Amino acid sequence: MKKKSFFNGYNAKLALAVVALSGALLTGCYKDDGLDVNGPAGEVILPDPVYTISGNVLDAETLEPIATASVSGDATATVSNGGFSVEVKDAKSYSLKVKANGYEDTDVVVDVKKVNAGQSAVYTTLVAMQPKYEGKYTLKVVDTELGALDAADWKVTTLSGDAVTSPYAGGATYLVTIAKEGYVTKYITMELPKTRTDKEKILNVTLTKQVIGKVKIYGDLTIDNKPYEAKSIKLKNKNGVVLGIGQGWVYNFEVEATEFAVEAAETKAVSETKVATFTFEIVDINDIKISFEKKFTIVVAPDGSVEGSDSEQEAPIEFKVEVTPESNLDENWSTKVVKTVDWCNDDTKPHYMDVEYLNYTGMTVEGGDYEAKLASIGLKDISPLYIAVKAKMTVGISDIKEETIIKKGEDGLKIPALHLMKTMTIFHPYNKVVRTLTAITVGGVETSSEELKSVYKANNILKQAVPSYFEGGELYSIEHSHSHGHGHGDNQNSGGGIVEAE
Repeated sequence: MKKKSFFNGYNAKLALAVVALSGALLTGCYKDDGLDVNGPAGEVILPDPVYTISGNVLDAETLEPIATASVSGDATATVSNGGFSVEVKDAKSYSLKVKANGYEDTDVVVDVKKVNAGQSAVYTTLVAMQPKYEGKYTLKVVDTELGALDAADWKVTTLSGDAVTSPYAGGATYLVTIAKEGYVTKYITMELPKTRTDKEKILNVTLTKQVIGKVKIYGDLTIDNKPYEAKSIKLKNKNGVVLGIGQGWVYNFEVEATEFAVEAAETKAVSETKVATFTFEIVDINDIKISFEKKFTIVVAPDGSVEGSDSEQEAPIEFKVEVTPESNLDENWSTKVVKTVDWCNDDTKPHYMDVEYLNYTGMTVEGGDYEAKLASIGLKDISPLYIAVKAKMTVGISDIKEETIIKKGEDGLKIPALHLMKTMTIFHPYNKVVRTLTAITVGGVETSSEELKSVYKANNILKQAVPSYFEGGELYSIEHSHSHGHGHGDNQNSGGGIVEAE
């Protein structure tokens, strides 16, 4: 009956490590006829100890003996009928390498321990060798309509592109390059298993036809919805190659359709979507460089031509100046005026006094550094970019002006019944408005210009008049008597009368 494998239930690599490092020690003594009795009377001289390494070499999967193999390293032997034996002189650790055709090389370490003179020691080891297997990979190459392609060229390299020799080692990952004239070259990775696999692996590769023709990309430049005259407009591909140069505020480029590539694998579509990301580089009239990326998409027919309207793509470039305002009441700029009015209301009902006062309007520049910062990078007032920033920074600016306001009736100042209002206060508030340049964007995305980023946080500080208002002041209650001689609440500054503070 065939012996049951003791590898059942164990990981093969683990089991291999266990049996390869196992060993057994068998010791014995010599017979009397092996002793040296030629010494002095009564003295026996024992021979040196004898050490033997013995091993059995098996197939790690079938446990059948491997007929022929070689042992090398710290000791050498030839395996015959699955076994070997070799005598060694010293007690030490021996590293052995066992090789056999069709198997992975196996390393074994046997520790030989010292025994006494006249003794022999046999160390046994079991070597389980892992068979080598040839994995079968089938490369199937088709086009985008699932049609098989013949005569496609392919090569296998390491992931870094270095050439490899056949056969390819298991447990490694390789790069397979597939090319065919008229198609885009395709790259795939292939991982070879370390151990045996009974499964055939099929590598399906879809080659896309090389796109033909040209794509027109055109549009205009604006900044805050106004034409942006540029000294130059460049279009570059992902490798930095210039595909076109223009100037002014309108551009028109034609690029080869081969600049577009498949972004996602498509195997069944009648047509394919290809994309390209181009870099626009704008040079301002003051030599300020602004660059940004824009993605374009085309659909390619099975014959490689660009489908429909994708051959002409309008792409307006819309710059925006982003300025953030912050407004707060400034106590240093705000003023108030306290007036003595002596308004007396000796009626039993509230009375409203007409109020005349000055109101201020307008907003003036009180500080800021944006002009100096723009100048530091070369932006001058002839630049559309400079003009756009200044427009955002100065919108609403005007001289501070005064005007006379009269509030009558219930819009005036209320005097409670039987009260004297001694004073009133008129307030003239001002806000401190700080406008800060936060970004220059294209289509909502910040540009990559380091020069422009250096002037972010540039600001303009404004003094803004806020509508004036008034409040009543000191109030005193009165005892009414027409003999006291004070003035009545008739919008005149009257005095006199009997008053007491509330």
